[in-house]
Amino acid sequence: MPFNFTKKQRSARPPISILPTDILYRIFGLSAKVDPHADKDSPALIALRNVSHVCARWRSLLLAAPSLWSQALNLTYMKRSLSLEYREEIVRRAGEAEMAVFIYEVGLEDGPFVFEFLTNHWHNIRSLYLYNSKYNSPEHDQMWLEVAQRPSNQLRNLWIYASSRTTFTFLHSVALSRFPGLEFLDICEKNLDMKDEDIRVENPDFPSASLAGLKEIVFFSTY
Repeated sequence: MPFNFTKKQRSARPPISILPTDILYRIFGLSAKVDPHADKDSPALIALRNVSHVCARWRSLLLAAPSLWSQALNLTYMKRSLSLEYREEIVRRAGEAEMAVFIYEVGLEDGPFVFEFLTNHWHNIRSLYLYNSKYNSPEHDQMWLEVAQRPSNQLRNLWIYASSRTTFTFLHSVALSRFPGLEFLDICEKNLDMKDEDIRVENPDFPSASLAGLKEIVFFSTY
């Protein structure tokens, strides 16, 4: 049976289209927030792009909000699934807003984009989530060393699930108070079935760190 709508009903705007701007931004923020446990398979950036295509108003609001794009920066997804032009557009939209950056399994082809981004935007990164379940090449080990040794007053959240070498590199910088504003530290050392003593770091010694703002710290290993 067909539905007969009145002219008034046909012209009525759906309730979600008349939500106040501040409410919409809160909804968008939930879509854009990186979840380090899920972003590998369901990048927040995809949800954000989909939302931006719903209607002209939503797109306009999103394009005017760098802090939304800057919280959904899955660098591995951007390198592997987006064109160079669109990657550059995403970075442009993020601007100079505080960034949440998610990285996983940095392959040889991913490295140049990932490390160049970290170098250029390190001063804006508030949250860094690294999930690297593969063996790093010596070149990438050196690049991670250089990244971790760079001081940052901006970094608040550090989430590292990686090999012993990379884990040690970041922990050493934490201990040296290179990230004095750190609030949340989540570290998982992954064995990766490696036996080479030159790769694994056993019983490292750390200096005493001064982290007055640290609220939560988690350490564990996987085997």
